[in-house]
Amino acid sequence: MGAAAINVDTINQLTGGRLGTHDVPCPLCGPYKRAPKNQQRRVMRIYRIETGFAGYHCARCGEKGAALDRNGPRPDPSKLERAHAEAAERDRAHKAERLNKTRRLWSIRMPAAGTVAVGRNYRGWYIVMSLDSNGGNP
Repeated sequence: MGAAAINVDTINQLTGGRLGTHDVPCPLCGPYKRAPKNQQRRVMRIYRIETGFAGYHCARCGEKGAALDRNGPRPDPSKLERAHAEAAERDRAHKAERLNKTRRLWSIRMPAAGTVAVGRNYRGWYIVMSLDSNGGNP
């Protein structure tokens, strides 16, 4: 499925025709999830600034774009510009937050030597007992 699957009619169904910011289940990736709870998880954010225009982004599948009602009135260019600027600022803030989290986690890291390290391979979970510097030999 692609961006063509989300149109203004789908946006109207998901938001109930209301303006504003809405967190809703993603109609693109939600139906393919096994657990009913995951199918209804509100992972898509819809930014509805006018009745004939809405932007959206799914945090799970990454689908993003905009839906425009071609038969309706054209959106106000100043509102669109403001919405683009807000989206760019949100994206910049999100990336900065993720980078800060990564740096913080990296700064508190500890060596695996002397600990039980848990990992995963193609067969499943496994536990590796780390060896001391002489390879575990006395």
